Amino acid sequence: MLFRSTSSNQERLVQSTVQHGFSNLITGYAGLVLSEGYQAGLLGTAFNLPIGALAFDAMHARAKIPGVDDSSGQSFRINYSKYVPTTSTNLTIAAYRYATSGFWSMRDTFAARDGTGNFRAMERQRSQVQLTLSQSLRSEEHTSELQSH
Repeated sequence: MLFRSTSSNQERLVQSTVQHGFSNLITGYAGLVLSEGYQAGLLGTAFNLPIGALAFDAMHARAKIPGVDDSSGQSFRINYSKYVPTTSTNLTIAAYRYATSGFWSMRDTFAARDGTGNFRAMERQRSQVQLTLSQSLRSEEHTSELQSH
């Protein structure tokens, strides 16, 4: 897999995920992203509750950026999803509540490694709230997404 950043540079990477339902109520999941200058692992658990699905996960990432000491950190996420069958609507709210100062996302790492900007002055995103609402209309599905940084 190739990731293209803002310039013509491409980063080769491997991404893998696994999910396992332990019961009708609990699902575990994990993921890895590996490249020459970025490694990240994610571990999480999702719960099927009467009010919807609630998931918690943690990611540890390590970035290598020329001219910067190796940086590593963690990011923690809470995710809520609810399907309303009467209207065929899916609602998902993901809140990235916290990222440590040493955490670099894959996108930020590749942009910094790209060399097109001043990576020391880069505004790295430390929190995010994402709302996704999708609804089936006739035979087509329409999706709206709203992000707040």
